[in-house]
Amino acid sequence: MDAGVERARLIVITSNVIETALLVTKRARDHNKKANIIVRCYLDEFTEILESLGANEVISSSKSAFNEIATHVGAVAAQS
Repeated sequence: MDAGVERARLIVITSNVIETALLVTKRARDHNKKANIIVRCYLDEFTEILESLGANEVISSSKSAFNEIATHVGAVAAQS
């Protein structure tokens, strides 16, 4: 596998194609049992599958967007 996956301590996967994210997560974990694998996923329903394939952390795009909006709403409300 290219990109030094076997030696990596951290692997970040950010594909917009869920099938690619699933495959790369599985292959990365197969080639490196110790690396911390973080995956960005825009479909919340794939979180558990990605974790079962070896992701240490799955960051949901929709939840991240919601948290960002909530932060802005809170800041505006505090100014009122």
